[in-house]
Amino acid sequence: MPIELILWDLDGTLLRGNGIGREATRLAMEAVYGTSGNLANHRFGGKTDWYTLLELLTPLAIPPETVSAELPRYAQVFADAMNQLLPQYRIDPLEGGHQLVEQLTAHPTLLHGVVTGNVYATSQIKLRAAGYPLERFPFGAYGDEAIERAELPKLALARAEKHAGRTIARENVLILGDTVEDIIAARANGMQVCIVAGGFSDPADLQAAAPDVIIPSLTAFGETFADAF
Repeated sequence: MPIELILWDLDGTLLRGNGIGREATRLAMEAVYGTSGNLANHRFGGKTDWYTLLELLTPLAIPPETVSAELPRYAQVFADAMNQLLPQYRIDPLEGGHQLVEQLTAHPTLLHGVVTGNVYATSQIKLRAAGYPLERFPFGAYGDEAIERAELPKLALARAEKHAGRTIARENVLILGDTVEDIIAARANGMQVCIVAGGFSDPADLQAAAPDVIIPSLTAFGETFADAF
């Protein structure tokens, strides 16, 4: 099936933060909400940052309405904390990421956006620190725009259509991620999904969720999708 739009996940797909996200989350949660709850044992993979806050804070009797009302301030404090932590952490591109992004964004009609659980501000910090030009991803949907990850692809698709000035069929959209949640989001939106193994999900769980394709790394993408563009 032809692909007109690729929606790229960040953590575990294009880059690895090596702990900076968890530490920046701790600092921001404590500054804005007064606690980071059970953050030390929290699993981030595939979740939006909004969902993470609700999961950690509602058991502490902080109402969802309070979490949501403070979300814009939290996103800014979160980004400030991440910027301050950058000298102490490496944000690494994953194998083949730079080469694949350069190759695919050179395609004259193929569109590219981000769909990530990160809030917008930290997604930009991570991409830049990992060496990805921000202009390669001119639109996207982010973890401060919806609680459930499955809501994000439809936002990104609408922005892609506005950017391109044309309609894009959902079946011609490919979500490129690394978690079961990426697969669920793709299926909920009638989109294709390719999973990069070695991220944050158990391989057996990924297989059971039945993505269209699983590749061992981004270096295998070109061969797998050679006839899709």
